[in-house]
Amino acid sequence: MKPDFGSYSPGPRTERDTMPVGAVLAGGQSRRMGRDKALLRVSGTTLLERALAQLAPIVSRLFVATGAELRYAELLDAANATAVLDRPTYGAGAGPLAGLEAILNAAAAVGATRVVLLACDLPHVETGHLETLLAASRGVDVTIGCDAGGDQPLVGVYDLACMPAVQGALARGERRADSFFAATGPVRHTLRVRRVDAEVLAPGVSTFLFHNLNGPEDVAGGPQPLAALLR
Repeated sequence: MKPDFGSYSPGPRTERDTMPVGAVLAGGQSRRMGRDKALLRVSGTTLLERALAQLAPIVSRLFVATGAELRYAELLDAANATAVLDRPTYGAGAGPLAGLEAILNAAAAVGATRVVLLACDLPHVETGHLETLLAASRGVDVTIGCDAGGDQPLVGVYDLACMPAVQGALARGERRADSFFAATGPVRHTLRVRRVDAEVLAPGVSTFLFHNLNGPEDVAGGPQPLAALLR
């Protein structure tokens, strides 16, 4: 599917139009994995397709941040999703923060005010977990998952109010998705941030909820059901 450049003419608004948009981050280079993570399959479904399927029931539109170039055209067409590209302003390889900025721009272009974000390499996050985050997002600007390992900014809900802080962080050369609101960041912000613990999102199975797949060792060392299914 062609990338979204923000050329949108709003028609009559429906109840679905007031829902947030959903977005998958899939713009990484997968260097540690040695092959494209988004195309790895679990039970016959690619990680990208799986992430889109988890978002679809709770959002009005689907976007996929594919980095600096258009990728996955056939998969996106099948899922009725739209690719968004990092803006060249921030240079090549600007990381997940550039993907978030591109997604927020695409959301604004279609009249949405919130984005439900999910990285493609988090195969244990499901629709119910995202619904809980969405419910918790009322009244705040950033709602993210967290666990014993810290914040999980690639699973969250972001309000358009984040845009100035995101762009400011990118202008400073930041790349991390949480760099515009992290407590240890170089610039103070006024964003309202809410963290939802993994045990609240997934009672009893929270220890591997945010197990992400960066390299082959993450597959081998992950929960056995995933290791057995992934190929």
